[in-house]
Amino acid sequence: GGNIYGIDASGNVCFGLIACDSNGIIYRDRLYRCTQDGKVLKELDVIDEPILSPELPRHRIACPDGDIMTFYCNEEEYAIRIYSMK
Repeated sequence: GGNIYGIDASGNVCFGLIACDSNGIIYRDRLYRCTQDGKVLKELDVIDEPILSPELPRHRIACPDGDIMTFYCNEEEYAIRIYSMK
């Protein structure tokens, strides 16, 4: 699947692609920042080995500087994470 997370202050598009199997094991979770005409400026792999992730759904947004912000919460904790796309 794929999602568009937003547009940064420079007009670049931030999005992500996720590849998983029917059991929900994620094999690739990659973030991209590209120009509006499709030139990839930065890509970042979020995971480095296959994993069954309990942290779904993923809520991500593009920050004005082009970084991607996400959060995770449960009964015990709330955490914010920033993926640098510089």
